[in-house]
Amino acid sequence: MNIATPTKPLTLGARIDALHALRERKYAADAIVKEIEKEYEAAQDAVIEALDAEGTAKATGTKATASVKVAPYGSIEDRQALDKYIKRTGNFQLLQNRISQPALAELMAAKGGVIPGVTVFNKKTLLLRSL
Repeated sequence: MNIATPTKPLTLGARIDALHALRERKYAADAIVKEIEKEYEAAQDAVIEALDAEGTAKATGTKATASVKVAPYGSIEDRQALDKYIKRTGNFQLLQNRISQPALAELMAAKGGVIPGVTVFNKKTLLLRSL
């Protein structure tokens, strides 16, 4: 059933119950996906190990080809040192273009609601709780 555009009018309570049922179906599907992701990760690791053991970076089966890609990946160990480097060099592209919502709310409360360069909007989120 599509609760957004039902074939017959639903009461608000019936819409909420239908939303709850959809959420429960989603949770069940998410649990299945989580298990598949674990299996997939283990299978990936096994293929990478086998490729390494054979001394190759690429191999082919009957349905797919697998190859290993190695790329640098950064992990912040010293945030203050990184911030200092970015300020000094202007390499702001190292940062993702995203604002921390809790920090924004805290600063807005402290600074009277205005943060330069930030447009604030209200995002509605529906909270659904099982009875």
